[in-house]
Amino acid sequence: MDFIFQITAVSAIRTPISGVLIYAAVIAAVRLNGLRTFAKMSGYDFAATVAVGSLIASVTLTKSVSVLEGIIGLVAIVGSQRVLTEIRHNRTALTAVDNQPVLVVAHGQILDDMHRESGMSIDDL
Repeated sequence: MDFIFQITAVSAIRTPISGVLIYAAVIAAVRLNGLRTFAKMSGYDFAATVAVGSLIASVTLTKSVSVLEGIIGLVAIVGSQRVLTEIRHNRTALTAVDNQPVLVVAHGQILDDMHRESGMSIDDL
């Protein structure tokens, strides 16, 4: 059971400080990039959300990733998301970046072919 409580004084100080600093950087990034940062409106939004969560964990819990490296990674992730958001304004590029919507229910009826094509189950609907 020692592994549960094994911590050094340096880790006890570094972990919360790293957590607070990277959290502040994430809040700043969201304020600059807008609410879409974690909106999960598309696949790349979801990927950005997962990547930022992983980055926060890495910076907070490992000493091999510094806060500055985490901030640089955060800027890269959010910056990439911003570029993709701008690309989406171009109709041609939009088809390469986003999935097209699929109509799975019309007039209260489930469209069997379309719901199967979407990969959704009846419970998902």
